Amino acid sequence: MKHYTFLLLIVMITTTGMAQDCQNPITQANFQTGFNQIATQTTNEKKLVRSLELTGKDCLTSAQVKNIAVLFSEDTYRLEFCRAAYLATFDRVNFYDVYDAFTSFSYALRLYDFTRNPQQPLTPFVEKPIDQPKEPIKPKFANIVYPAVGNYTGNKGC
Repeated sequence: MKHYTFLLLIVMITTTGMAQDCQNPITQANFQTGFNQIATQTTNEKKLVRSLELTGKDCLTSAQVKNIAVLFSEDTYRLEFCRAAYLATFDRVNFYDVYDAFTSFSYALRLYDFTRNPQQPLTPFVEKPIDQPKEPIKPKFANIVYPAVGNYTGNKGC
């Protein structure tokens, strides 16, 4: 949970600092250098930090955003990066291509909702707690006197 809070803080700081409109995208050579630095990172957290540094400095095209988003192995990190990168995207009209990077449709919809209203506050993704197995419910019988089975003379073994 601490990792998600830390990542949310990073995303909120970078998205508030990137509210400017992009005039020119990053050059292909500079992008390739940054892409290689992101790709060599071992964990998703490190990849997210590197990719946010890149979007904080330069504007990207939507194809470049998609290329970086594919590097993440989990959709939660992919979503956080794409939210931050949307504000630093040169060609936002082509941002629909970025949705193809997601493995889960629900995360693509979350990004779509964000692109409709980027000024809305970012709500952290909270995982649903795993239901713990409950103790079996013991039946409650009415407090009445039941007949004894020892004196039963009817059909048996039905």
